[in-house]
Amino acid sequence: MNALKNDLSICERSHYTATQLLNSVNISRSTLYYHFNGGIEDALVYTVDHELIQPLTKEQMDWRQSTVFILGYVANHQMLTRNVYALAGNALSLAMVRQQLVNALVTGNQTNYQPAQLQLLCGALVAEVQFWLASNFQEDADEICARLTTFDQLLSKLD
Repeated sequence: MNALKNDLSICERSHYTATQLLNSVNISRSTLYYHFNGGIEDALVYTVDHELIQPLTKEQMDWRQSTVFILGYVANHQMLTRNVYALAGNALSLAMVRQQLVNALVTGNQTNYQPAQLQLLCGALVAEVQFWLASNFQEDADEICARLTTFDQLLSKLD
């Protein structure tokens, strides 16, 4: 779905339709709905999974590597991030993204954290990205990464 990614990277959108996507990719509506039963919302969920979640598992990233990767991706794809967040609605809940992050880290066996700790860390990462988005990316990604590292260090002392 590079066409969707490209379309959503150009300008801010408050509305995006299947027709707009179909015009970009030159496929039939039936093909779109065959692959994405829920239409645009499913395509947006797929985009997040393909662009952010799958690389964590494929590259077997640990928590810190995942944080750097995600913050770097968001920093380099601000318009795409803003549009996916705005357009996905209920299809892409923050709790679902947090759980996908947890699952990716557990699947890759790249964690030494207890499940509750990992839930908190991933929740903090998702919240930081949401705050960063709401502030129009005014903060530097390194500052966010440092804050998450501090949280990680404090959390590890609770063991």
